[in-house]
Amino acid sequence: MGNAVRAGQKIGAETLNDLPAHLADLSTGSVTNSTTETTIGTFSAAIPANDPVVNSGYQLRVTGTTDTTGTPTLRLRAYIGSVAAGNLIYDSGAVATSGAATGRPWQLEAWFLITGTGSGGTADGGGWVNSAHIASSPLFDSQTGAAIDTTAAQDILITATWGTASASDTARTTAGAIIRT
Repeated sequence: MGNAVRAGQKIGAETLNDLPAHLADLSTGSVTNSTTETTIGTFSAAIPANDPVVNSGYQLRVTGTTDTTGTPTLRLRAYIGSVAAGNLIYDSGAVATSGAATGRPWQLEAWFLITGTGSGGTADGGGWVNSAHIASSPLFDSQTGAAIDTTAAQDILITATWGTASASDTARTTAGAIIRT
């Protein structure tokens, strides 16, 4: 099963550099009573400048909760750099919630691989959202060709969009982390 490390064995820099590295924690947020796509979480400067190389990867995990009074639709997305169509790495699509609830948990997991570097770099991504509050969960998605300038530090943004505005409907992030894999 691979090359196991034995007690007392010296481990070189190459081995240590191959381990997953924690890059950033999530700054949390929420959206209530709005049908506008709103950033509810940010990993600030999560991807360091000049860190990505072709075939390197990143994985993020985000947890959150929702409150609803009916069955509105909710759309969760993840972006590299800024909220723009060409930067999308995950999109749940607009999905129906399963009814009235308060503090119902959800989890989003997304990943992306660098497919091109430089100021015109690209990444292919995918992921899923899972929640007992979403009628058809888990929701898998994949995206290709997201734009990433690998020469500059990049934020990762999590957004939420409600299908209808209601003061009783809230989507929030509660925690999250991103690692280099």
